[in-house]
Amino acid sequence: MQARSTESMFHVKTLAAALLMTSLALVQSAGASVPTTIGAQGALVATGGGGVSDGSYVATFRLYGQESGGVALWSEPPAVLLVKGGSFQYVLGAKTPVDAKSLATGALWLGIEIAPDPELARVPVRSVPFAGRAGIAEDLDCSGCIGPAQVAPAVLKDYAKTSALAKVATSGAYADLTGGPDLTPYALTATLAKVAQTGAFADLAGGPDLSAYAKTNSLTDVAKTGNYADLINLPVLAKVNSSCGTGLVVKGLKADGSLDCVVAMDAASLPKDGLDEISNGLLTNQFTDTVASTTIPLVIMDNFPAGTTDTITFPDVGIAQKLTVNVELTNSDISGVIVTLTDPTGTNFVLYNGGATGKALKASYPAPDKAVSGDLTTWVNANPKGAWKLKVVDNKFVDNKPDGQVSAWSIAIQTLSNKQVAATGMLKVNGAFVPPTTTTPATCDAKAKGQIYFDTAKNHFYGCTGTAWSRLDGISGIDIMNQSWVFSVDSNTGGDPKFTADKYNLTTSSGWPSYCIQTSGSSNHWLKVDFGAPRVIEAFGVAGYPGGSHKPSGIWQLQGSNDNSKWTTVWAGDTSLWTADGNGSYPPKNTIPITSPGAYRYYQIYADTWTNGYLLVCNWAMYE
Repeated sequence: MQARSTESMFHVKTLAAALLMTSLALVQSAGASVPTTIGAQGALVATGGGGVSDGSYVATFRLYGQESGGVALWSEPPAVLLVKGGSFQYVLGAKTPVDAKSLATGALWLGIEIAPDPELARVPVRSVPFAGRAGIAEDLDCSGCIGPAQVAPAVLKDYAKTSALAKVATSGAYADLTGGPDLTPYALTATLAKVAQTGAFADLAGGPDLSAYAKTNSLTDVAKTGNYADLINLPVLAKVNSSCGTGLVVKGLKADGSLDCVVAMDAASLPKDGLDEISNGLLTNQFTDTVASTTIPLVIMDNFPAGTTDTITFPDVGIAQKLTVNVELTNSDISGVIVTLTDPTGTNFVLYNGGATGKALKASYPAPDKAVSGDLTTWVNANPKGAWKLKVVDNKFVDNKPDGQVSAWSIAIQTLSNKQVAATGMLKVNGAFVPPTTTTPATCDAKAKGQIYFDTAKNHFYGCTGTAWSRLDGISGIDIMNQSWVFSVDSNTGGDPKFTADKYNLTTSSGWPSYCIQTSGSSNHWLKVDFGAPRVIEAFGVAGYPGGSHKPSGIWQLQGSNDNSKWTTVWAGDTSLWTADGNGSYPPKNTIPITSPGAYRYYQIYADTWTNGYLLVCNWAMYE
């Protein structure tokens, strides 16, 4: 595709006219911002003549500084060009602004490329568009204008002559500023201390005298060298290449650094409470003994200054490692209650003094609850044996009647004992086990429950049930019934009570056994023996009439008494335990252990009712 030669002048004129119009617009607006676009119009004809078909064509516009060749000064990216009747209009710079600097070449040529054809012959751009250069006006050409050549240097010397500028204007140094304020009284260097100029600590005047602290020549050698060998007053170190020898272990170091050796198991070096550690927890000599009040509940009287008191006597169990006092009480308002404890030495401890509200107090002192006054921990490493007194006072008035009660209080002592050892696991003895031996056993009470001893007088083992000592080695004790005791019976229709204890053998007798006791008919019957002094009976045996026609019809008992009036049951059983082997040898074949042994002077066989209305006993043995 190309422009027709017959249309070239018209094309050029039309394009020039368009540029002229735009250039005028540039000149008129030069005083403001210079436009960066140029209007262009023209016509496209086909090779065969006539205008090209109407439609859209892809066109690229370029500005050159020469008619042919060279590099474009400016170019517009391919744009859609609308052609109608062969004519078109386009604004150069619509996509890429026309830089005014690209017009400063003198001659300017416009090239148009219609894709896919090559660029058409360039068309010169006339002078009018060069009015755009007014935007930069570096080559303003006018008559009567004054340029640098027309101005004498002397005229401007006072305004822009470098040599006329103050030194500070060219150097920018504050020291070159003239006519400034006099700051010498404030920042005159000569008046500053030397340390302000150098910053060196050595130039500081009037500083503290540190020579005694950091004077190098006063430092010890180790501070200068850092060598361990220069350290003085070294600790005593173990001497190398030394040992304790066979069977010995190191206990420590002596003053000269030699080893302090002891035998491998030095009992004296063990802690007194270390038994559990060395026995893998199987043995211990640490105990917690608790003694509680046996007189509770204790009534608390309302508004009663004298208070309610109670005493616990703590036994001698050893040295205390820990002491705990437990108190439980109720009251209509515990904010008015005071609880005081007095120890065996007479020292008072105020445990509680209205520090809480409510109707119940349950506390443990000194931990986790803290006493109001007094330090219970002073009993650590002391023996707490003796009387401990608790006093509870209600200070608030309600009705002067009973107001609550002390429901429980106790003292618990953790001790390190030198009198007893406990085995927490199974204790196995390969050799002989010898319990305590005595003829006068200690009191059997709740504290001694479970203890055993061997009675050297009776040749029997005994164990404490918590209330009395009981035989442990069976019932083959000494039968004391065939001795000279006093026997009696509620009524007697035959036989001698004494004979019931004699060693007769029914198999050698005939007819009625004269030594059997038969009572007269009544609702209850008894056969009694008086030992003259308290005796502890371990077991007994009774033989009734052969065939058992006379026996208790219900529960029958062996009873003991010390005043012959108040009786205590030491054994009780039903008729199935009544033995009817009166025709056997003495003593009776069926021997019965006592369930609640005690020391009694009088013993009796007793039952409320008997079959046939009679008590009939042929043999009666009592084992001590």
